[in-house]
Amino acid sequence: MKIVKKAKINIESFWTGLLFLSCMPVTNVIAQIPRNTPHPSQPSSINFQSPFEIILYFVLPVIAIIVFIWLKRRKSRLDKDNEESI
Repeated sequence: MKIVKKAKINIESFWTGLLFLSCMPVTNVIAQIPRNTPHPSQPSSINFQSPFEIILYFVLPVIAIIVFIWLKRRKSRLDKDNEESI
C-alpha cells in the first residue's frame, strides 16, 4: 500500500507569485478584439478622481507588499525562536 502525502501550499511562494502577477501589465495580456466589434480606440488612463481605481491600483498592491514583508519577518522570527529552544 502506497502512502501519498498531501501537497502543502507554501505561503512564501504564494505571496511571491501574487506580487509577480500584480506587476505584470494587464492591458497587454488582453486577447485581440474581433473585427466589426465596437471597442475604444485608446485605452483610458487611471482616473485619480475615482476612489475605486485609487484603491485598486495603489492601496491594494501596497497592502500586499506590507503583508508579504510582515509574514516573511514573522516566519524568520519563529524559525529563530525554534532554533533557540532546541
